[in-house]
Amino acid sequence: MKKLLFCLCAVFGLFTWFFVKATQAVPVSEIRDDEIYIFVQQGCRHCMAAENFLKNKYPNLNVQLRDISEARHRKMFFGCGAKFGLNKLKMGTPLFCMGQHYILGWDQMAEKQFESYVKDFLPRE
Repeated sequence: MKKLLFCLCAVFGLFTWFFVKATQAVPVSEIRDDEIYIFVQQGCRHCMAAENFLKNKYPNLNVQLRDISEARHRKMFFGCGAKFGLNKLKMGTPLFCMGQHYILGWDQMAEKQFESYVKDFLPRE
């Protein structure tokens, strides 16, 4: 019985350690307000739809596309979440960080939000 309890505690400890390491964030100060960050992951159909929208409608827009399967991008993803007070367990992709605004997910409402936020990032004529 003691061995089982020890094993369960060890597994729980390792899981906790892994979760903490996997969700570490870069400092919020590293998330620049003059950049558009889009955090995506492979196989995410909403991510692909958002990327296609950007390629078709804003082909020359400077966007920092970050795949969260890479540890350094995942840390930035959680840093963006921290900047906006998002719960780590409820975060998902695509996640847009655009200055003082964020968009989580992609649908018609998100597209409208993007259209209103992107104005601050377009070149002035």
